[in-house]
Amino acid sequence: MHRELEEIKSSLSKLIAELERKALEDDIISKDEQALLECVQRDIENLESQLAEMLGSSLDEQEFRDLAAQVLQDMFENALRVAKSDGKITRDEKELIDIIQRFSLEEEAF
Repeated sequence: MHRELEEIKSSLSKLIAELERKALEDDIISKDEQALLECVQRDIENLESQLAEMLGSSLDEQEFRDLAAQVLQDMFENALRVAKSDGKITRDEKELIDIIQRFSLEEEAF
């Protein structure tokens, strides 16, 4: 595979930075937004270790893409679950979730 772990980490760091910028647009990170950001940060830490293992394995390109897509989908679903945990999704949470979903659906997220 042609990917490097540092490239992947850079891509994930950009996602976190984009989420933080969006959360700070109104100069306030709400409790709901903070919970969502913490969820994504935890998932990214797990994702980095999973991807490092995948990069060190004998997976071919398609297997890597399939597994990476599943891990990103799981990250999106976890964020959605956190956002729904209080029974409603605020506009701010929806905007963060949209960013995560776009990232998870990108053909070349990394």
